[in-house]
Amino acid sequence: KGVKPFKQNPPVELLAGKVEGENRGPNPMDPPVVMKDELYWLRDDQRKDSRMIAHLNRENAYFEANFKPYRKLQKTIYKEFVSHMKETDQEVPYPHGGYYYYTRTEKGRPYVIYCRKKNLEAGAEEEVVLDVNVVGKGKGHCDVYDVVVSPDHSLVLYTVDFLGDETYDVHVRSIATGYTLRDKVSGAAGEVV
Repeated sequence: KGVKPFKQNPPVELLAGKVEGENRGPNPMDPPVVMKDELYWLRDDQRKDSRMIAHLNRENAYFEANFKPYRKLQKTIYKEFVSHMKETDQEVPYPHGGYYYYTRTEKGRPYVIYCRKKNLEAGAEEEVVLDVNVVGKGKGHCDVYDVVVSPDHSLVLYTVDFLGDETYDVHVRSIATGYTLRDKVSGAAGEVV
């Protein structure tokens, strides 16, 4: 059963690259290039257009109905892929301001954990700087782009995108208490300067 499409509007011309007054990330194309976006009519940044949501729900139902015969194969491929990964792993620690910082992953947890130790001796106490599994808990999408420790090593600033639109919120968290300030900066590009 097909999905009845919206009446499509003509393509919209957009600038890709450097645009005055807009943050287009590091090293945008200059001069910018004009591109035609054939799917601009699908854009709904606020996720509130009931027609668009109904359309996407119909598209998803169509996909689920047609993909059903391949679920077993999907699980087989996923297991094969995961079997070649080291799920519990740790990066090499690097020294920074009296600590050794590193990231690690744990089997069964999808996101990275940022950690530090005062020294690298066996049994040295680990301190979790930021557990992205906690940040992303209950979210459908979680992309932590940048993690920066304050000069006095008491705070961590991180950027996170929960929607998948590559627009990030900037948060500040106390490393000692784990408390994240309620105030945040929204609409950032992701990279902390």
